[in-house]
Amino acid sequence: MKVIDAHCHLPKNKSVEELIHLMDKSRVEKALLILNTKEDQDALWDQIDLLLRYKARLGIAVGYDIRIPDIDEYYQRLRDLGIPCMLKLHSRIMRYTLEDIPDILSRMKNISFSTVMVDGFDHGHHLENLICLELLVAVAERFADRRIVFAHAGGINILKTMLCTRTLKNVYYDFSLTVPYLFNTSIHQDMLHFLRYNHEKVMFGSDYPDFTVDVSLEKFHILFQELGFEDDLIKNILYQNALNIYSDVFLE
Repeated sequence: MKVIDAHCHLPKNKSVEELIHLMDKSRVEKALLILNTKEDQDALWDQIDLLLRYKARLGIAVGYDIRIPDIDEYYQRLRDLGIPCMLKLHSRIMRYTLEDIPDILSRMKNISFSTVMVDGFDHGHHLENLICLELLVAVAERFADRRIVFAHAGGINILKTMLCTRTLKNVYYDFSLTVPYLFNTSIHQDMLHFLRYNHEKVMFGSDYPDFTVDVSLEKFHILFQELGFEDDLIKNILYQNALNIYSDVFLE
């Protein structure tokens, strides 16, 4: 069965070639590569020739930190080269607080994008930066004509995510990290409930290198078995949903 990894990162050595090798090894057709930090963005730019070679297999999500002076220019340079890309907001890594949301929305108005990802996994003790859901809702309401993806589907807040976003028709979810990380915890039943009622909007992801594609797929398939999902639903989650949701990012 074909697979798209809707959420991965560069390997620890930052090699695009190694990432492609790992995709081939796990039979991943396409992947969305997340560049949360300037370090990752610079590392990718240093391999721009490789990226151009593999742009039919790699979509790019550029971490949109409004405190990086040239972040708009970096995003536009990729687009000018014909590299399909989207925006990524990560409140914890970028140290965003509720007070930053108006500035973020204002800056985003000046950028051409069809899809934006908002990180959705609360972690760490800096509670002022754990504003994933608030940021998601603000972006989804302000850009109601764009696709908004909630990375990790809310993590420990899966049910809250489902209830608070069910009326936002432009919100979708990748289920990376949450499934293998919280597997067999008290959140396990929440994951089943979420998949049962949102399968048409959920995408498979690994969050590599935190988890490999193979480990993530193993856990996903156990959930599919517990839910009694037929092959058509499984194919949608592992492949077709990502192809549809990221139609502007994944080239044919």
